[in-house]
Amino acid sequence: MSWSSGTDLVFMSMVYHHVTDPTAVTKECHRALRQGGYACIRNGTRESDFPHRHFFPLRALIASDLPARRDIESVFAAGGFTPVVHQVVTQVTATDWPSFVEKSALRADSFLARLSDDDFQQAMAALRTHGDAINQDDAVTEEIDWCVFTPRMRSPVLPRSRQVNKLASRLFLNFSNRPSTDFAPSPESENFHC
Repeated sequence: MSWSSGTDLVFMSMVYHHVTDPTAVTKECHRALRQGGYACIRNGTRESDFPHRHFFPLRALIASDLPARRDIESVFAAGGFTPVVHQVVTQVTATDWPSFVEKSALRADSFLARLSDDDFQQAMAALRTHGDAINQDDAVTEEIDWCVFTPRMRSPVLPRSRQVNKLASRLFLNFSNRPSTDFAPSPESENFHC
């Protein structure tokens, strides 16, 4: 993946767990984003609760393929990002239980697609049986982690003469006690709050 610098937003939805080299992706996000831009990650984590984990034998796949919340934060911190927000959000995956069973039977989820046929059929039977014990009209939900990061402040690389002139100006202003607005923080450098 390669984007041009100056991008305002990188949005990854339900793909982070498919990335084979999260460090490389994080570096590319940092390179591509402008100062004040955001990297938004929407993904399930090992800690997330989702209905499939209660019926299908997914423990090994969850442990090996889903990132932990701390893993996502650590990779982005090491890649030069500051966390802005982390929330666990609940999303509706099906309007009711019969729709969820029908959707699950398609085996379109990447974890379900990797189960053996026997394991998949046994879990589908458990899903159908569970429907008899609940209000089937209730929406089926799952937890999704929502993480937003912004690149840490970068030092501008100016031509040497401009750097020297800026340094000289700062020194002059510090010694002359004259107020200056030349070095006031820009609106883009203010912290972002949700």
